[in-house]
Amino acid sequence: MSGEPSPPLVPERTRVKICGLRLATQARRCVDLGATHIGCVATPGLPRSATIDEMRGVAEQVQDLAHAVVVFVKPATSDVLRVCTETAIYHVQPHGVDEAFCRFLELEGLVVYRVHAIDRQQPKLPRLSTPPSLLQPALYDAGGLDDAGPCPWTRLQVVPPPFVFLRGAITPENLPLVLQRRPWGIDVTAGVERQPGYVDELRLARLFAALRQARAG
Repeated sequence: MSGEPSPPLVPERTRVKICGLRLATQARRCVDLGATHIGCVATPGLPRSATIDEMRGVAEQVQDLAHAVVVFVKPATSDVLRVCTETAIYHVQPHGVDEAFCRFLELEGLVVYRVHAIDRQQPKLPRLSTPPSLLQPALYDAGGLDDAGPCPWTRLQVVPPPFVFLRGAITPENLPLVLQRRPWGIDVTAGVERQPGYVDELRLARLFAALRQARAG
């Protein structure tokens, strides 16, 4: 009806996951600005890989304020269970694994964020065979390991499904265009870094300022 108010540009609470952090103090700064999820990379040898002590520190800083999530790339189930036990982080985001792997981790009591890789050149949204939920969201990943390159989400022609994070070269500069697609959540890594594993405080503040401005508009 013409008299009804138009829907807001973005959902009232767009979830924000800042990923690849190593410093507990920076994780807390992200949460203070509005991050709902903080990701730490556990796979050794990657530019953003965090130590067990670093992940523990992050978890302690954000407990009861945001979800800490451990990110793995093609892990063994034994490695996932070991890291979760040693860090007391029970939300995991395993890349490069199959559905049986995810279901096994769930039977072990973990909250699994299923990752669906997207072609950056043509970001079509695949059907989600396991429906995500508020307590168990999923991730559309067009970022790859470096999270660099052009952002594919500005070209997306459909509204993403609920309970799904969008990941792929999201920055403070392109965030307003991404938010026009009304995502439930965004996953940001390189777009707010000064170097892999460490955020740039100015770019981080600009990201959340852009989000507040979009909500207000």
